[in-house]
Amino acid sequence: MALKYDIFLSHSSADKPAVEEIARKLQAAGIEPFLDKWHLVPGEPWQEALEEALDQSRTCAVFLGPGSIGAWQNEEMRSALETRVRDKSSRVIPVLLPGSFEPRKEELPRFLRRLTWVDFRKGLEDEDAFRRLLSGIRGKAPGPGGGGGGPAKPSLPYSYRTMAQPPDEGFVHRREYDEILEALCSKGGPVQSGTSVGITTALRGAGGFGKTALAQKLCQDERVRETYPDGILWTTMGEDIDANGRLSRIRDLIRWWTREEAPAFETVAATGARLRELLVNSRVLIVIDDVWSSADVNPFKGLGNGSSLLITTRDSRTLPSNSKPIEVDAMVSNEAVSLLKSGLPNGQQRDLQSLAARLGEWPLLLKLVNRQLQELVKQDGFTLQEALQNTEKSLSAKGFSAFKLENEEDRNAAADRTISISIGRLSIEESERYFQLAVFSEDTDIPIPLLERFWNLVPGDGQEFCKRLHALSLLLRFDRKNGVIRLHDVVRQVLIEKLGNWISSLHCHLLDTFQPSSGLWADFPVEERYLWRNLTGHFLGADRKEDMRRLLTELSFLEAKLNASDINALIADYKFFVEEERDLRLICDALQLSAYVLVRDPEQLASQLFGRLQNLEGEGIRSLLAEAEPRLRLKPRSANLTQPDGPLLRTLDGHLGGVKVVAVVDGRRAVSGSYDQTLRVWDLETGETLRTLQGHSGGVTAVAPVAGLQAVSGSYDRTLRVWDLKTGETLRTLEGHSGRVTAVAVVDDRRAVSGSYDRTLRVWDLKAGETFRTLKGHLSWVTAVAVVDDRRAVSTSCDRTLRVWNLETGETLHTLEGHSGGVNAVAVVDGRQAVSASDDGTLRVWDLETGETLGTLEGHSDWVNAVAMVDGHRAVSASNDRALRVWDLESKETLAVLTLDSPVTAVAVTTDGRVVVAGDQSGRVHFLDLVLPE
Repeated sequence: MALKYDIFLSHSSADKPAVEEIARKLQAAGIEPFLDKWHLVPGEPWQEALEEALDQSRTCAVFLGPGSIGAWQNEEMRSALETRVRDKSSRVIPVLLPGSFEPRKEELPRFLRRLTWVDFRKGLEDEDAFRRLLSGIRGKAPGPGGGGGGPAKPSLPYSYRTMAQPPDEGFVHRREYDEILEALCSKGGPVQSGTSVGITTALRGAGGFGKTALAQKLCQDERVRETYPDGILWTTMGEDIDANGRLSRIRDLIRWWTREEAPAFETVAATGARLRELLVNSRVLIVIDDVWSSADVNPFKGLGNGSSLLITTRDSRTLPSNSKPIEVDAMVSNEAVSLLKSGLPNGQQRDLQSLAARLGEWPLLLKLVNRQLQELVKQDGFTLQEALQNTEKSLSAKGFSAFKLENEEDRNAAADRTISISIGRLSIEESERYFQLAVFSEDTDIPIPLLERFWNLVPGDGQEFCKRLHALSLLLRFDRKNGVIRLHDVVRQVLIEKLGNWISSLHCHLLDTFQPSSGLWADFPVEERYLWRNLTGHFLGADRKEDMRRLLTELSFLEAKLNASDINALIADYKFFVEEERDLRLICDALQLSAYVLVRDPEQLASQLFGRLQNLEGEGIRSLLAEAEPRLRLKPRSANLTQPDGPLLRTLDGHLGGVKVVAVVDGRRAVSGSYDQTLRVWDLETGETLRTLQGHSGGVTAVAPVAGLQAVSGSYDRTLRVWDLKTGETLRTLEGHSGRVTAVAVVDDRRAVSGSYDRTLRVWDLKAGETFRTLKGHLSWVTAVAVVDDRRAVSTSCDRTLRVWNLETGETLHTLEGHSGGVNAVAVVDGRQAVSASDDGTLRVWDLETGETLGTLEGHSDWVNAVAMVDGHRAVSASNDRALRVWDLESKETLAVLTLDSPVTAVAVTTDGRVVVAGDQSGRVHFLDLVLPE
């Protein structure tokens, strides 16, 4: 059908004045809108006209005002979203009107949650919002500007809006500070949109110049806080980070910003795009600390108006091309002296200047020696002059002489000798303990209780020892409140070089110390977050690669790791093996494909791996699946999910459009209907297509088996067809509905009942192809129908009700009310009860005799599209949240869940309750064994 309108305006009657005003502005901007008040012809059927207008519109805008969404508006949205499934160029744009709810306080409707909205809550005159609406209609990004698109950050004290840690005591103001501040702030606002400032060094790869401390101090500056009132986000990258690590870091930022669990993303780019979307209209500073590659920065490029990046790096080549790089290397003399004499008595200025020069004005060494001087003065009772003389002698004794900062070998030697003096302040036992810290990862918080066990110390002693190390500046961070420490990477490198080959034995000692008494790492306590995230590194450091490889093919270990960390941390463990181990590469890829499921529901790990790896060979894979199979309740007969070693595969073959309906014909066959206008007859055992039925000129939306290997189908072409499933021929065509046919059920060998967009049901004589009776009563589209017995049927509608009908008289026996969204499907239980599925994300169990709700089944997070009975007390449902759920109707609990790669739109169960057939939006039909306890 040819497109006639640029946008269809879906709204409730209460919001019509506001929508009409926006419609006029759209016309003035050259956009042709459809507005019912302007385009419906008096005297003509309005429902069909709206349906046709939706088909003729490129885009649909859903207006959300102060009131609730009307039933018809709900269906306009449903139709528009179904169109988007078939045509990705079609868009649905939620629009918030003045007086609408706050998105952060009241949830958007389930079907709009994932869409970016336009916000007119400031008023219809908001030009920025109108510009965003125009951009959405035209399918273009709005560029810098506001008008909605993400939840607003709540008003909180600034301490709750910054992730930055304050710098250690003794911070010395440096000349670069003011230059960075001016680059980030200008008269209370950023110099330009998306400002990027890099705190870097001229000496590539060199650390210890105080870049991080400068960034921390800047985050405390009132001018920065005024410029970025919505907060400061902070993330640390590090030298060894990979794509999974970057993805995890950005998810952490999303989690902190939204205060909700972040969704899983397949790529770093997608994660960065989501973060930028969330930050639209917000003025924030993002600090990216310890950047080693431009890939660390790329996801953050393109921040909106008023936000900026502050990057610390040892290599200016990693900075974005439009960045302002500010080099932070050695301190000037007076700054170096200030850092060196921090916390010390006045005097000895000349000696301090001489010592600062000898230390190359390098902040790392200045801070180390400052703490040595403080110990000599405050603990040993030296005068400042005596302390300076003692330090000079110690440096000379270590062979410390003049060095060049630009020379890496000189720097390393100077750091080694200076750190050795600080370590010399420790006892032999303390220094041995300190050297053991080299085994722990850098750029990571290390829990002090874990160190106490590693060092075999009683609780509390470890904290006192770490406090002592921090006083000597031998630790980068000591956080008493949170009970963690962090080691400076330059210092750690010195320790590693001093240990040499001994470090391998330390890794072994750590693994021996923490291995569970059962010998199974799957039993390691879930609360030991550090070790769960770094266990692979310790195994590799201990030269126990084969042991780690074996763990990564054990389902129990993978489950434990997933529960203790997250999916990205689990995937990261495989990076050390994927180049040489095919099994581990395939398992890793399967985990990446399943990430969007496992971030929400880790308990699906076994079913996700089974559904993706089942057809693949490999000893490790076989071992993993053997452990997984006994746990499955919904067991795919083949690898029905996207496989890790190739593109998206259908189950042998499939529909070219989304599957709308499936039905089981007998114990050997099933039939499916699709938006591709065909039906397919399937072999239940092999999953092969036996026959393709062609004849409908619109999407097939309903199908039901008839005795004698026949079936009757309903279509968007407003007809029903009776088929011979053996030959694939159409036996007869049933005409009479004035709207799309959406539902059909067979009463007996001669009768069937159908439902339609025309709000009616029809009882048909299948032999004659004529209508027995028309059932009227629903206020909106009929979506499903099920037969109760030879005299009764129950139907569902977008008017949010179910109706129980007398098929002989056409009367409504009961109207079942309770759902808060359109009702999509219904299944009958033993002729006495029914289970319905709704847009409100729930299923309801009904008493068909009284019309009362017996219970509500909650668990899906989106529209529930279909439901089928397993037996008299269990049912299976399909949802837009991509999940199949098996329910116990008595306890109202979920017995099993399997999440597929696409929204699940149809489901049926064989009469023996052993096989589930499901259809999804991608066109695939899935065959699953249902394995439940008796």
